[in-house]
Amino acid sequence: MLVFFTIFSFILFARASSFLFGYELLNIDESQMIANAIRLQLNGFNIFEFDGTSSGFLNSLILTWPSLLGLDITFLSTRLTALILISLTLYFCFLYLRFEVNKLISFLIISPALLLFSLTNDPDYQHYSSELLSTLFIIITLYGFRSYIETNKIYSLLVGLFLLGLVIFSKTQIIPTAIILCFSISLYFLWKKNYFMILKNLLIFFGPIAIIIFSYFLAGYLKDYYINYFEFSKAVVSKYSLGENINPKNVITENVSTKSKIFDHLLLNSVFHYFYLKIILTFYLFLLMLSFKKTKNIFNYSFFLIIICIISVLMSIIITGAIYRHYFIPLVPLTALFVGSIFTMVANILSRSFIFKIPIYFFFIIFVASFLFENKKFYAQRYEKNQFNFQKINLNSPKVLDYLGVQKGNIYIWGWAPQWYVFSYLFPSDRATISQKNIENYSNKEYFNSRLIQDLEDNKPNIIIDFVKPKSFLYTNPELGINNSPLKNLIKKEYVKLENYNPECPDIYLKSKDFEELDKKIIDFKIDNNLVKNRLNDFSITETICDDGVIFNENFPDEINLDLDPKFTPKKLLVLASKFNKKNVELKIRFQNVKNKIYTKNILLNKYPYWTEIILEENKSSTSKIIFDISELKKMRYGINEIKIFR
Repeated sequence: MLVFFTIFSFILFARASSFLFGYELLNIDESQMIANAIRLQLNGFNIFEFDGTSSGFLNSLILTWPSLLGLDITFLSTRLTALILISLTLYFCFLYLRFEVNKLISFLIISPALLLFSLTNDPDYQHYSSELLSTLFIIITLYGFRSYIETNKIYSLLVGLFLLGLVIFSKTQIIPTAIILCFSISLYFLWKKNYFMILKNLLIFFGPIAIIIFSYFLAGYLKDYYINYFEFSKAVVSKYSLGENINPKNVITENVSTKSKIFDHLLLNSVFHYFYLKIILTFYLFLLMLSFKKTKNIFNYSFFLIIICIISVLMSIIITGAIYRHYFIPLVPLTALFVGSIFTMVANILSRSFIFKIPIYFFFIIFVASFLFENKKFYAQRYEKNQFNFQKINLNSPKVLDYLGVQKGNIYIWGWAPQWYVFSYLFPSDRATISQKNIENYSNKEYFNSRLIQDLEDNKPNIIIDFVKPKSFLYTNPELGINNSPLKNLIKKEYVKLENYNPECPDIYLKSKDFEELDKKIIDFKIDNNLVKNRLNDFSITETICDDGVIFNENFPDEINLDLDPKFTPKKLLVLASKFNKKNVELKIRFQNVKNKIYTKNILLNKYPYWTEIILEENKSSTSKIIFDISELKKMRYGINEIKIFR
């Protein structure tokens, strides 16, 4: 286990000053899986009311482990889970190679993959990906088979096949690989005429699948499961021709053609540099094998299974037509095993002379050198890395929507913005945490619309937010907004829209009773500059898709004054920093009552998305003015997103 902890510690240390402790949206799929995990936890771990599009319930279920410790499911806990899965995958690669070479050589063989996952700033290899769990299951199965071949012990193989069957509930695109691998292993035992083992393998693989599917049937959710993961997947695949949708959503470069984007990735991305290294090494090692006539040793069944998995994964990627970089994650450990298996065949040759090793050293050094420019690469420019600091470790959700007065309610988001389920930690009212199936014209749209209406009737969301806005993710056409959706009548009948000064900001709807309660508690205020006031008191806290905060520069005075109606006595002040503030800032706030007496509070303004709460205990009389000293914010070109005052 020392090797596992070495791998994990190395990745953790490398990523500690990356995106591990931040709230950067590296890939929106990550937020979707976290949102689904939150719903699972708050819904009594009901796996039947689950819709993760191509990601099965297991990918979200494993993210719920913080609840066992009384903690929230956050981006931090999720990305730590990713590190554990990656570390386990590389560890089982190490164990696989140990059947042929010593510990040092085995570790060196997996080191390029370790460096890639540790040092790349490619967001698709930094976030919690839906491929990670399935990839681990495949590698464990390959290890289990190799272990059986070498030791004749069946336990590891059966564990691997059991986990392999669970791929069906992990990642849709990898299901073909899991099935092909299972039958390929069975084919080996057919060759050996061990029919009992074939039966045992198939029972172990299909047994859990049958039990879970039967559970869906008994619970009355089998039809929903089938439509969710098979009918919908078929509809998505049929939508695109080969390569039509290569990475349009999460590519970082702006204002360049799709051709240029693809070229940039192929040329500048360390992920592809990794695969180039593997291709070159494979070619070189094969030349050595041919030169020294060692080819006969490589063609064993374990090596055949690796090849089968690689081909199957590649075909699964190609057939979707929608090719994203994280789809290649399973190929990283698989190619490590592929090249490692070839390497073991020529290990004796390489040990004969230092000259034979020079090309390997040379190509490896070039690969490592590519990471020296990682911060300069195009995909790293969009994101702000977070330098490690113990103060940044926060195991609790920001619960950023609590300012609306709903602490333990339900929420529904129309559009594609699942991160707001994560930020709010409220119960997602619909089992689908994105509105893809309700907005786009896929087959069974009417079914998904009916299901959505039923879920919202059952769960009665306190908050509904329309994220279909001009600068939102994917869905930007206002005609696709919630007022043209199947929910328009529900919205009109039972909800109140909060005042929104910027139509490009998300529309927030509160259930009528919740709006009445909020209206009783909140205190309005005036600011001489109406533009500033409208941005600081508009209930919108996004900033990423609309201009709803204020960044203070030299044109602002050193103070901003909030004038209050003196008949109300403020008891609590909430301040939300701008998303663009890089660190916590000290802020001086003065409170002036009707008798012109002033008392001061010095606060540390938290980083977005955490609110800063100020309890006004010493405020015995009515407050007429609240004065913010923004001089420090001006110096740093920082800002404030929202201010809320409560009675």
